[in-house]
Amino acid sequence: MKTNAVSLSLGIPVYNQAGTIEQTIASVLAQTAPFDEVVVVDNHSTDGTSERLAAFPDRVRVIRPPQHLSMSENWNFCVGAMGSDWFSLLSGDDLLKPGFAERVRQAIAAHRDAVLVRTDWDVIDGEGKIKIVHHQLSVSRITKPPKTWQEQLYGPKVSFAAFACRKDAWKKVGGFPDDFHLFQDWMFWLKVGLHGDFIKIPESLSQYRVVARPELQSKRAPLLLMDYCRYLLDTIPSFPCQPRLEERTIKSVRRSGLNYLLNYLCDYPFVIDDPECRNRLRELAAASSMTATYERWLQMPAPPPPPIRQMVRTRVASLIRGVLS
Repeated sequence: MKTNAVSLSLGIPVYNQAGTIEQTIASVLAQTAPFDEVVVVDNHSTDGTSERLAAFPDRVRVIRPPQHLSMSENWNFCVGAMGSDWFSLLSGDDLLKPGFAERVRQAIAAHRDAVLVRTDWDVIDGEGKIKIVHHQLSVSRITKPPKTWQEQLYGPKVSFAAFACRKDAWKKVGGFPDDFHLFQDWMFWLKVGLHGDFIKIPESLSQYRVVARPELQSKRAPLLLMDYCRYLLDTIPSFPCQPRLEERTIKSVRRSGLNYLLNYLCDYPFVIDDPECRNRLRELAAASSMTATYERWLQMPAPPPPPIRQMVRTRVASLIRGVLS
């Protein structure tokens, strides 16, 4: 029987994270107000993760899917296995601070129209050293539709390591989408924003681990390009919002995305050698009315200058983060 007024589960979808999974689970079990359940989905790990999970026989429910799943399939399997009204997910190398569950429960109880709660978070390195505290300066404490999804158009405003979501909202949007390689969580935040309020807790309550892996980043570069193009060319025009997105908004989002890609791809020029990637990027340039810019970039790849407004915004945010850190 659940004894908390707000039922909240924590899921850890894991694959081959033997080096960090015990620390992750320990942080989950050290909550000042425990989760109603903790579920770990071991996606058929082969590196000893399964043996590490055996150290928590009574406090964690460990399950395995019938076969190895894709990343988003594993996330959805994990959410489907949890029984609470609200859930959080955590990667097998990230950490929660002790007050995460308690503060999230308080926010849920105070805002009955909420479908998602988000917090600030630390970025840590492979050794657990804090590199930066990420304060979401552009996010209000209470965000209501349509701003919940409008603020996600140019990029995600929620961290996978620092959120809780109402399970019925997850069901309404069909779970995390499986037609993206890397943007599954961003697309999920976007769609969930159609269904209720987002609440921000202005406090860092989790730690997101970032480890430099150049080979993996190179492998993911073409996937990122294809995800961006799918989002900007296919998802945005058909996004089921009311009223429908105006053409000028769609073009603005596309131009911003194309500028990001041209900047990003300067470090991965080999991606443009792939005909499919090149064609999709050219298609995006045409849809953004930036064909001339794209063709000049092809001749001499260099980061396009950001708009003055964006430069000012970035500088101000950097100064404020420096004060808050």
